[in-house]
Amino acid sequence: MSNEIGAILEGKITSITNFGAFVAFPDGKSGMIHISEVADGFVKDINDYLKIGQSVKVKICSIDEKGRVSLSLKQVAVSDAVKQTENVQSKKRIVPDSIEPSERSSGDFEDMISRFMKTSNEKISDLRRTTDSKISSPGFFRKNSKKY
Repeated sequence: MSNEIGAILEGKITSITNFGAFVAFPDGKSGMIHISEVADGFVKDINDYLKIGQSVKVKICSIDEKGRVSLSLKQVAVSDAVKQTENVQSKKRIVPDSIEPSERSSGDFEDMISRFMKTSNEKISDLRRTTDSKISSPGFFRKNSKKY
């Protein structure tokens, strides 16, 4: 077992108490997950989340002067979620839907932006025409105004 704080290890739950769960690692060492480090929300019963013999990934939070290892289950879940989000965001390519598929691959960035701006301005002007015609209609204020 790597005795570095922040290391992520895999072990098995050996026992569960009211305040946490003990995890044994393949090299014979062990540590404890405090109930507050099991999940993001309030954990009333740790048995709802963990079972004896369950294999878990944990992060080493601290090691005290007596050599006791404090572990976290929720910090591993958060770091996995952040990595997954970063992977998804790096794979996304922002291309406006209004640009034809044949145009998406051709041209450089400035061309794409100018086409996007053109379609965006057209949509905005259509929206303004629609809202202006509704506001300037003869019965608009009579129907929608309140008498005080």
